[in-house]
Amino acid sequence: MVFCGIALVNLRTWRRPAACALLVSNLVPALYTGLLHQRGTLDVMGHLQTLCDNSEPSTPPLPEVLFLMPCHSTPFYSHIHCPMKMHFLECPPDLTGDKSYVDEAERFFADPHHWLTSFPYTSMLPTHLVFFDVLKKEVSAFLEGNRFMRSTEIFHSHVPEGRVGKSILVYQRH
Repeated sequence: MVFCGIALVNLRTWRRPAACALLVSNLVPALYTGLLHQRGTLDVMGHLQTLCDNSEPSTPPLPEVLFLMPCHSTPFYSHIHCPMKMHFLECPPDLTGDKSYVDEAERFFADPHHWLTSFPYTSMLPTHLVFFDVLKKEVSAFLEGNRFMRSTEIFHSHVPEGRVGKSILVYQRH
């Protein structure tokens, strides 16, 4: 930016068009990355917040949400302002030096269906599952077998990569 500023000062006739071109060429990517790209994790928390708003003292307890996403994907309780139970895949660092250490997130992504079917009782299953669309195929049998229905799909990114998909899916148990 410093070199661009020095060059713009030295330009006489093209100063204004060059400044406008620099502004527009930086403004478009800034708006896209700031307003659209990978916004789904914030939007899904807004969606889950509505579950708090809909609960009344006479209704059943608040929903329980399980995030099947890479570690630290969502802002979690900073956007949920009620005592909703939430669990995410943990990935604490190995502080013991154990070479065979594998965190919960890695165990889940190695075999999602097996990890999900390890719940001992169906009554312990959460009421809502949140995950990226790249997992849908691997967990579809579990979802169908445990009566989970898709409640919403939220756009996340035009450029999905690895474990992060194009959309975030929220499934609710019926």
